[in-house]
Amino acid sequence: MYNLPHASTSSVRIISPIILIPGQKPLSTTLTPQQVSELFPILRIYIERSQPSIAILPSSGIVSYIGVEQALRQREAEIYEPHEEYGSSLAELIQVYQALAFLGNKPTSRARWALGKKIKQEIDEDLCLVEYQEIWELRHMPFTQPFIKAITKRLARMEMGLANLMRQAMFQWTMDTDAEFARTVDSAATILRWVYADASLEREVATMRVKLELEAKRGDSMEKRGGGSAVGRFSVRLETVLE
Repeated sequence: MYNLPHASTSSVRIISPIILIPGQKPLSTTLTPQQVSELFPILRIYIERSQPSIAILPSSGIVSYIGVEQALRQREAEIYEPHEEYGSSLAELIQVYQALAFLGNKPTSRARWALGKKIKQEIDEDLCLVEYQEIWELRHMPFTQPFIKAITKRLARMEMGLANLMRQAMFQWTMDTDAEFARTVDSAATILRWVYADASLEREVATMRVKLELEAKRGDSMEKRGGGSAVGRFSVRLETVLE
């Protein structure tokens, strides 16, 4: 089916399998078979019996090509260039997480747990419109739902915060006199316009907003939980929403 050489770490022959995802460029690696197995514990089930040098994965809509490729390159860098930083965007990190999960890494595995924690921290700290868009595009892939939920929660809080701010008597005056505040609000408004232009995303954010409002009504009010007013904390949150 595929007229391909063996994948290998030597000039004599290639010993690690070439990884194929239909419609994508074949992936080879300098990792040993043992290292590949440690990185992708169940890759072996996708190896062709008649061609043991080839592993054929499902389509890229099921497993991320970028995620598999980045996971391989990151592990190669860790082993062969440990002092070099391997940079990836947030969406790429989520795809690496997706590939690790799809190919057999348990939630408690070192690589998957640490990466998931890092991604959640980055989502909590700051996102621009492009990052929201790139993450939302991954929503149909398995194992991405924790991060889709995280961004819809952030968007729902942004929406609630902006609505609360706009009800304040000093809102327009602050917009007119504080350029940084105005940029922050404009950035949030731009992100929310994108949300409202996508019916499925708007529904997800609306559902999350209802959940957050019910949580607030259920008991501990925001004032009791964090000290200070809800509007004040929402304002601080909005200040991080810079493109």
